[in-house]
Amino acid sequence: MNRLKETDPSIALEVERAGSDLNEGKDDIYKLWKTIRKASIESNSKIYQRLGVWFDAHEWESDHHITAKKLCDQLLSDGKLEYIDGAYCTLLEDKRGKLQKVVLLKGNGSTLYISRDVAAFLSRYKKYKFDKMLYVVCLLLLLYQYIYSTISMYLFYY
Repeated sequence: MNRLKETDPSIALEVERAGSDLNEGKDDIYKLWKTIRKASIESNSKIYQRLGVWFDAHEWESDHHITAKKLCDQLLSDGKLEYIDGAYCTLLEDKRGKLQKVVLLKGNGSTLYISRDVAAFLSRYKKYKFDKMLYVVCLLLLLYQYIYSTISMYLFYY
């Protein structure tokens, strides 16, 4: 899909529209997403059951798109987000002390995984009042190195 988007601008617009429609909960695409999500959850549950793993609660980043949008809107109104290269971003320091651009909101106002995941974290923090929270992620998810800095910024608003 990414290669098609590069060669055909209409594909890029269609992908952007579909993402925006999903974020807004529009019927057709939202129903399809819910069907795929349900199948994924059922499949994962079977795997967890075979492994003898269970959870006290299930919470997904996708449950937090409204809260994520509100947090981003607050950051935007407080001047904490900048419009850079067609998206709303913040500049955060990485482990080497270098500033990195972290996109929290698409130019069309749609939230991203990182902004929804931060909102999920804040929800869990408010609910469980934990001292520590462990994130177990794949090494390829370098995005998470920025989540910690982003969470610090959001906690100011929470």
